[in-house]
Amino acid sequence: DETGTPVANVRVSAFRFGSGSYGSAYTDPQGRYSIAGLTPDAYEVEFVDYGGRFSTQWFNGAPDRSRAMTVAVDYDTVTSGVDATMIDGARLAGTVRDAWGQPVRATVYAYLRDATGGWDNVANGSSDASGTFAIRRLAPGTYRLYYSASGFKGRYFDGAESFDAATELTLADGEIRSADQTLTAWGRITGRVVDASGTPVSNVLARLYASGSYQWDYAFTDALGRYTLDGLQPGVYQVGFQDGSGRFASQFFSGASDVSRATTISVDLDSISSGIDATMTVGASLASTVSDVWGRPVSANVDLYFKNAVGTWNHARSASCNTSGVVSFSRLAPGDYRIAYDASGFRSRYFDGSETFDAATEVTLVDGETRSADQTLTAWGRVTGRAVDESGTPVSNVAVTVYRQYAPGAYTCQIRHTQIPRVDTPWAIWSPASIAFASTTTAVGLRLASIVARRVSKRARIFLSRSTL
Repeated sequence: DETGTPVANVRVSAFRFGSGSYGSAYTDPQGRYSIAGLTPDAYEVEFVDYGGRFSTQWFNGAPDRSRAMTVAVDYDTVTSGVDATMIDGARLAGTVRDAWGQPVRATVYAYLRDATGGWDNVANGSSDASGTFAIRRLAPGTYRLYYSASGFKGRYFDGAESFDAATELTLADGEIRSADQTLTAWGRITGRVVDASGTPVSNVLARLYASGSYQWDYAFTDALGRYTLDGLQPGVYQVGFQDGSGRFASQFFSGASDVSRATTISVDLDSISSGIDATMTVGASLASTVSDVWGRPVSANVDLYFKNAVGTWNHARSASCNTSGVVSFSRLAPGDYRIAYDASGFRSRYFDGSETFDAATEVTLVDGETRSADQTLTAWGRVTGRAVDESGTPVSNVAVTVYRQYAPGAYTCQIRHTQIPRVDTPWAIWSPASIAFASTTTAVGLRLASIVARRVSKRARIFLSRSTL
């Protein structure tokens, strides 16, 4: 050290000129070291005291690698006298606070200017619960500092927003410099979620929206129902609340059923928008039984549409009927709904029997209400038959094509064809309109005339049965 006392446990590393570490060793109690096995080349040597007493340096007393003196190594030679006098170095210390003077836990990055005018991150420090930090064993030189903390805008010393604008600190050996910093907090939204009795509700998802679009910022309420959304840039936001347990209906601040009705929240730097609370309610329930004209259950897909504040409709929920034709929705936000029903082999309908969305009967739900919205669906017409040859033997793989008459004597292909998969399997075709096999349709039902079926080298006879549903 500076008194001439040997320093043990200093790590000495030899770096090939312009490349990575090639060898290293630790000093013994007499401060001696030896790095063997080096190939002929030029090396830069670093001295690091992991005991924390002395600053890092490079041979010969350089504060960084760019200023290090190179050491030539050759075969059958011992390059001696590559010594170091360890010095206490400089120290940076300070306190990081917010705009209200409260301590901030931050990370402080120290950048040292090298011989080429560039900047190297040579050391870091962290502030504790009181906001204080210290970076020790710094080599003499010129430094710039960067402060980073969760929920705050990053800043350079002294308050600069860019690296080039940062105030520089020039340190001499043994010098202690102060580097206090005040950080600007991003905006923050806080609130509390309770049920109708005032009991806190935990694990409610608080979602952040901007201009009606989800921003991927969210937080969950704690055991006391509290939540915090921080790190927010200045702007206008909405907050939605969703209970994943299934007990309560989703809502938006304050008590709105959808984001278009939500109360907006203005957020600025160094500001806390508090009191963004929610009282969760059970919501409404809707049940529907879907059947055909004979009362048999239909496995339909049911879609709910919710009317927003501007009078347009947003898709809210989807579900499928069970084998009994029953579907139910719970935790629905109060408001106006339209319902769409769709099932294979049936005409799509809106509640209550409407053919178009605009004509659909609206269902108005209030909180806590359970409503029924049953629906009967009309099946498309169906034609079935069986193909045999002249001996009465069933014929498989007959292509059956359905034609629809659109003018006397004129037909258009309505359904291309279906193939009878096995010789003993009847075929069936469903059509989304009145259909006929090269025939006309009448008000009383489906009148069949003639059909042509072709199979290679054979003539088939088609037996048709009528099924008007």
